[in-house]
Amino acid sequence: MRSITPHLTSEFYNNGITAKNVASNNAYDVSTYSELRRIIAKLSYANKDYILFFRGQKNDYKNKTGKSSFYPSIYRGEPLSSEELRFRWDKLHSASKLLVESIANKKFIAKTLKRKKLIQWSILQHYGSAEISGW
Repeated sequence: MRSITPHLTSEFYNNGITAKNVASNNAYDVSTYSELRRIIAKLSYANKDYILFFRGQKNDYKNKTGKSSFYPSIYRGEPLSSEELRFRWDKLHSASKLLVESIANKKFIAKTLKRKKLIQWSILQHYGSAEISGW
């Protein structure tokens, strides 16, 4: 199996952002939608072996060392008991199943969605499991 290595583009390197310091660096500001599209296109082209996911956060969640944390909300909050974490994962899996079932008549989308849990989870993260599952 070949090795897959992520790549940043020149915009990031020119601003001192590397793969090792990306979480501790300041945010990379983008001023226009056109600029955002161009940067995403370059990142996508440089990382053909990856599915790129983008998410916004209202806050820059930092860990104990002051680095940005990109954990999904399923892990956030006070220290979680194993029961609470199991409950959250069960809820996520139930919502994923409902999402796939709700688009079953869309052949191409359903096929892709059934195989890619990360895509299911990103949709649920973005739209909220309550809106997909009726919770």
